[in-house]
Amino acid sequence: MSGAGKGIRRLVVAGTAVVLAGLGLAAPASAATASGYNAYVTDSRQNQVYVIDTATNAITATIPVGMSPRGVAVTPDGSRVYVTDHGSQQVSVIDPAASAVIATISVPGAPNFVAVSPDGRKAYVSNDGTNQLDVIDTASNTVTNTIQLGSVAAGVTVLTPDGKFVFVAATGANTVYKIDTGTGSVVSAITTPRPSALAISPDSAELAAVDIFDNTVTRFATATGAQTGVTSLPGSPQELAYTNGALYVTNADGTVSVLNNGAVTATIPVQPSRVLGGIAATPDGQSLYVGNYFGNGVTVLSTASNTVSTTVPTPTDSQPYEVAIGNRSADLALKLTANPSGLLVHEVTFNATVTDKGPGPATSATVKFSYANGFVSPSAPGCTVDANARTATCAVGPIANGASVTRSLKLTVGLLTISSSLPVTVTRTASAPTDPNAANDSSTVTCSALTSILVSC
Repeated sequence: MSGAGKGIRRLVVAGTAVVLAGLGLAAPASAATASGYNAYVTDSRQNQVYVIDTATNAITATIPVGMSPRGVAVTPDGSRVYVTDHGSQQVSVIDPAASAVIATISVPGAPNFVAVSPDGRKAYVSNDGTNQLDVIDTASNTVTNTIQLGSVAAGVTVLTPDGKFVFVAATGANTVYKIDTGTGSVVSAITTPRPSALAISPDSAELAAVDIFDNTVTRFATATGAQTGVTSLPGSPQELAYTNGALYVTNADGTVSVLNNGAVTATIPVQPSRVLGGIAATPDGQSLYVGNYFGNGVTVLSTASNTVSTTVPTPTDSQPYEVAIGNRSADLALKLTANPSGLLVHEVTFNATVTDKGPGPATSATVKFSYANGFVSPSAPGCTVDANARTATCAVGPIANGASVTRSLKLTVGLLTISSSLPVTVTRTASAPTDPNAANDSSTVTCSALTSILVSC
């Protein structure tokens, strides 16, 4: 085999790739657009992570991390990014809103690759120094479990939509392990030659594994482990990603192969004779981002035409490696206003305006009105009213960056109500992706009533 064919994963003698069956990491609602994503790319030579705005394909931040960063994964809400620092025996935790590392997690050995569970509560790290899978609790950012495996070296993690299983490819053991994430136990093993990189189809039905020694991609049924096909790729396959019903594979000869049901239907030239690294698709399936490992830059592919759209430049001495794509945070700001109206029976309409201050769009949100005793006859079209609890809960979204949505609550001042303080508050109780700014999550208007017809707010 040629030197170019040896590729990235030739750097290890025996490897393990971890796939958490059916990940779909940050697959947002269909209303999300390219402006809602960030691509995160590890630079294993410069010890940093590039943040790329997929709307402009510009690097918006460069974040220093530990030594020799490799794997990268984003929580589904886009609020945290986990980076395996292979040379520092740690995992760096990045807050995208601050563009900074906010925590480091000690992972003795050599953490390789990482995936985050669909609920965002766990991060799974393959470790080629200890031959195990380390499980991180993302709430406390601590390792809470280790699962011992055989011959773990190069590891790649991928999850299923339900998060029930993780697949770990042990290169030296010629095995892909299927692990129950609930019990932390190995439930089955798939024998296949020297598996390294892994990927799972969006429907979790198919698992694909790279054999970089024999230059093949082998597919399996995830339910049974039965082999369903083998595809030879003379360009020396490296890493892979599913999107739009196709499997995209980076190669050591600088190309990306497009496979449909195991057949090569297109070959995309990216960086002639230069080894490519990781590959990840935007959740809308429109683009793929490829790390140019033995070159520089991050290449963007169009899935509509299977051609290169552009290349995002990185420094000449950089080494873009793994790629992960996630939602950008959306800062929702609330403003409550009141409009008294009526004559003998005084009604007040409270309008809650929810504004997305960016940087990304909000796919969904929930706001809740709460009002003081003294108001009666609540009416909030499209919302759920609980008169006993004196609340009205409203769903809003999607909301584009810079756009606003309004929800209204109409209340009547009781006939016997006399009060100098009748507050009404609206609060954001949930939203996706994450809201990085709690300071503008609520707004209050206070009314006073001398009588039911003398009301001011």
